[in-house]
Amino acid sequence: MMLKVGNCWIYNTTLLDESGNVISESEGIDSSFVSGMKNVGGRQAFEMITYHSFLKDDSVKTDTTYYAVAGSRVYMLLANSVENIVGVCDCLKHEWVEVADCSKKEWAILNKTIMEMIFRS
Repeated sequence: MMLKVGNCWIYNTTLLDESGNVISESEGIDSSFVSGMKNVGGRQAFEMITYHSFLKDDSVKTDTTYYAVAGSRVYMLLANSVENIVGVCDCLKHEWVEVADCSKKEWAILNKTIMEMIFRS
């Protein structure tokens, strides 16, 4: 399974203009790694930290995401993913969302109906 403390991923990135052409000097690197385990939101979770750098400058930490595994299912905690997005309802602040069921050949992405949403201004 990909969620194992110490696993990492490194991606080369570029920015594209409106025509799909690479913008010069926009090359960068995204890297993510599983830094450890924590008890978060009532689940034992893998902590994944992501860094980004442009033009070989110093890396900047851009995200910390938590994933939990229960059997063949993988869940992501939405708390960090939505807390800084204006207009996201408070009902999603600490919601675990199933992102994959490794026993299936097809996956549904965030198949949930949310009622009575309260938006921040």
